[in-house]
Amino acid sequence: MILYHRTSAAIAERILCDGFRDGVGTYMTSDEHSGVWLSNVPLDVNEGAPGDTLLRLELPEQIIASYEWIEKGKPYREWLIPAQLINEKAGSVCVIDEDATIDKKKQLAEFIENDYEVVRRYRIIANSPDRGPEERRDAVATIQGHMLRIGMLEAQLAQFAAAEERARQTGAARTAILARKEQRDKIVDAVILANTLWPVKKLTDAINTELAIHGLKAVSDDYVSKRRRKIGSTVLSN
Repeated sequence: MILYHRTSAAIAERILCDGFRDGVGTYMTSDEHSGVWLSNVPLDVNEGAPGDTLLRLELPEQIIASYEWIEKGKPYREWLIPAQLINEKAGSVCVIDEDATIDKKKQLAEFIENDYEVVRRYRIIANSPDRGPEERRDAVATIQGHMLRIGMLEAQLAQFAAAEERARQTGAARTAILARKEQRDKIVDAVILANTLWPVKKLTDAINTELAIHGLKAVSDDYVSKRRRKIGSTVLSN
């Protein structure tokens, strides 16, 4: 299971070198607890997770199940896990570049899948006749929170896809324009070289006739004059 931990850059560097260390606090309860907070989606200061660096790691869900903190209606999952367990069992702890578009797309897809998994789990609870009314109501509230989040994440993913498609179309259009310009200039240069003594006006008429045959845009006398000067200087330099 993919999990996230937000912290400062300095602490993240220490974690990558020496491993996680337990934090201690009451965490809005009457008892003291220790461990490392991990979540199934990246959290920030709005969810009580300050820091400018995001760590990503993987742990088998079955070995952390007993450390999950379940709260009614919370649209994400959190665990308070002993540092020793994380250091022994976690795979591929790394820093996430939150500004990288490719990473963001991948993260969004992962978040959506994680949320759907939570929804599937709580639907079983909500539809179970063996559960009490309050537990089933809590399950419904949790499902609603995750479905709201899924809608927001899917909208962001759609925006990324649309931006990529626009970029692809722009790139393809730019390539096509450059190819047509190259084809046009080859025709212009060929006519100029074949008729070096012709005046500009006559050259332009002949060039535009040839361009029309190839479905290319006509050129002006000024453009032909500039191309002829360029060809002349190139010939002289060679």
